[in-house]
Amino acid sequence: MTLIRRLLKDRRGISEYVAAASLIPVLMLLFAMAIQLTVLGVLQLAVNEAAFEAARSAARSSTPYATAVQTAQNFANGFILGWKNKVQVTMVQTPNNPGDPVTVQVSFPVPQFFSPLQTKTVYGSSSQIWEERP
Repeated sequence: MTLIRRLLKDRRGISEYVAAASLIPVLMLLFAMAIQLTVLGVLQLAVNEAAFEAARSAARSSTPYATAVQTAQNFANGFILGWKNKVQVTMVQTPNNPGDPVTVQVSFPVPQFFSPLQTKTVYGSSSQIWEERP
């Protein structure tokens, strides 16, 4: 009890506690922003790699669009939550003859931690040459 009275009489101790307590929300905000940027970077890398793998497999297939969609959906399905349901695959340039380019674009919405922020979508694109099939 005497410790509490002594703390209440000492104005310097209270002001230091208030200053420290006011920094906690700022530190939490900075921590959340760091996590958001990390998630954004990881998803950008995953989308770029998924686009490359989808274009590479489509370039070797007789049905390039279906193969690209299947490859992109299966790419990060095991380690990114909701990947298979949310990933969008677009074939920008569909090949007609061997030697034509196959261009695949993959997009994925980034989950937001702060509701006032707009939803960001990351995009990845890759092109390969459609190979001749024997």
